[in-house]
Amino acid sequence: EGQIESYFDQKITFSGVVAQEPDERIDSQRLVIEVSEVEGKATYGKILVTASVYPQYNYGDRLRISCKIKKPQDFNDFDYGRYLAVSDIYAICGFPQIEVLEKNQGGKFYQEIFTFKKKLRQITVENLAEPPAGFLIAFLLGDKKSLDQTLFNNFAKSGLAHIIAISGQHVTIIFALLLSFFISLGFYRQRAFYLIVLFLVFYIVIIGAPASAVRAAVMGFLLLLAMHLGRLSSADRALSLAAALMLAFNPKLILEAGFQLSFAATMGIVYFYPFFRNRLRKISSFWGLRDLVLITLAAQIAVLPLTLYYFKRLPLVSILANFLVLPILPLVISLGFAALFIGLIYPALAKVLFWFLWLILIYIIKVA
Repeated sequence: EGQIESYFDQKITFSGVVAQEPDERIDSQRLVIEVSEVEGKATYGKILVTASVYPQYNYGDRLRISCKIKKPQDFNDFDYGRYLAVSDIYAICGFPQIEVLEKNQGGKFYQEIFTFKKKLRQITVENLAEPPAGFLIAFLLGDKKSLDQTLFNNFAKSGLAHIIAISGQHVTIIFALLLSFFISLGFYRQRAFYLIVLFLVFYIVIIGAPASAVRAAVMGFLLLLAMHLGRLSSADRALSLAAALMLAFNPKLILEAGFQLSFAATMGIVYFYPFFRNRLRKISSFWGLRDLVLITLAAQIAVLPLTLYYFKRLPLVSILANFLVLPILPLVISLGFAALFIGLIYPALAKVLFWFLWLILIYIIKVA
């Protein structure tokens, strides 16, 4: 009583607010609605609504929706209900009648963030063709929905899918790039570290603070802090504490593959990276590429059992594919950030950077 799930298999009219950034797909858009009432009766809960591409809806829109409420069903051995339950979503409805009642009913801060993120996506689409545009949006802004499905499958089969999601690897690369930049400007390492942390917080915020990116940032930050303090061997305790606190806040995270993969990858770096580094320390680390490759290899070894369990495949070409792609990821990140932010103030110059980016992204796509 009083929950949206009590209306399963009934056609109802309810109202609520778009509680998250709309998930825009090629043929539809998905809206997470925070329900407030059903036919005049106070009701609470979240429902995932699949709607047509147009008209477009925004975070904070208050909508009146008429549709048949259903329980999420599994498909292709994928437990869809469990996946949605992590976000406290237990009901869905498809292609309903929708009426906009009010605009701008969400938090002002998030509205500004999502507007800014939308602008960055627009700059990318205006300067890059597909599929590089979709790849860059997924790689830098965390919007995998913009990625072509065939391309995503190629990344998965070649063992490169991990570079698409915002992960601890992104955090590590950004940290390394900014550390070199600030030190070159004359900053002390201690002061540079805190400036980098502020930048990482800003970055997570402007991409909308998705749960996966927040987890990656928390674990990545603790890992980098341990390296910064020379206490990498003790980082497992801090990471275990971070995982425990996340689960205390939302116990359902333990069911999510992303949470398991993030934690396993980070612990892999703690345990396997020092082992590899000690045995290969005589090899020259050109621009830190040796450490980047070893960190990624350590993470991939740790997540291998989970990868086999969830994705039912063992990409035998993974080591070769990663060897060909990982060394240029720092260039993609640095050029990508530069192109996006210059595109906000000087679009003509941004076009030059996007042209170089196009060449690099085409190379990565061809490798996949």
